[in-house]
Amino acid sequence: MDTQSIRRVLRCAFLLSMTIVGQCSTLAAEELLQERIPTKLIKAWADDKRLVGSPSLAWTDRTTITVAFNGGSDQIRQLIADAASSWLDSSMPIKFSFKDKNDRWRTWSAKDKSSAATIRIAFSTKPEDGGYWSVIGRMTAIVPPNQQTMNLGDLETVLQKWGDDSSPSWKRSYAHGTIVHEFGHALGLAHEHFHPECQSDLDVSKIIAYVKGPPNNWSEEQALFNIDANYYFKASKTDQGKAFPKQDNEPEIGPHIDQASVMLYAFADDFYKSKSGSKCRPTDPEGYNPVASKGDYAALKAFYPGGN
Repeated sequence: MDTQSIRRVLRCAFLLSMTIVGQCSTLAAEELLQERIPTKLIKAWADDKRLVGSPSLAWTDRTTITVAFNGGSDQIRQLIADAASSWLDSSMPIKFSFKDKNDRWRTWSAKDKSSAATIRIAFSTKPEDGGYWSVIGRMTAIVPPNQQTMNLGDLETVLQKWGDDSSPSWKRSYAHGTIVHEFGHALGLAHEHFHPECQSDLDVSKIIAYVKGPPNNWSEEQALFNIDANYYFKASKTDQGKAFPKQDNEPEIGPHIDQASVMLYAFADDFYKSKSGSKCRPTDPEGYNPVASKGDYAALKAFYPGGN
């Protein structure tokens, strides 16, 4: 596969496209990968001492996670709220709250001196804001109250085509998958390709070298945090075993990668040691997973036991 093809496939498969699914085959090679958490936040996480020894970044100190928007119409906010809430059914002991007691959408601004909500969503398309990303769970504590904890890039524009969430194609779209993916992070979930089985099959150094070069130009911290499990778990001060909780009588770390996980990146064949036969590729025929899998829900339930 030539360099241009690798760029195109990797760009589409990162589940973070700024376009809709059917357009992936026409993406230009110079387009950027999108999940680029600002380097200053990654460094702040690595330096922060408050969560040393934490088994995970799940929310253990509350049952309601408030969410506020900076931008977006009521229609767009509702689409995001519905996609995010697909994580949390009545059996979960935790919920999202997008509106205040007067049934108005929560909002925040860059002038805020106190936090308007735990999760603060922006739609910034500035290069320095990194496209689509979310801080991981309780790491929102290190983000100043006048800054976003989740950035959804140009979804303020992209989501205008959907109207409401009744269309079957909506739940099959990259846009839907991106929202679900980022709220998975907000609930404390790591990337599925951090599973040991997947890390052993990925050519991690090759991927890092690729994303650090043009046209992406990721920093060292951005590349390592998103691709290298050892760096991620050290920087976030969390336990890899808790990121992939065992089910029933399984070993401490779930023994197999969840190929249906919405938290799973997909890469071009050349980035897997086992090439097209890799067990770390998404199973969805579109090449990406737009909704949370049974395994995703099981992992989340392990983070948030209790409920009904």
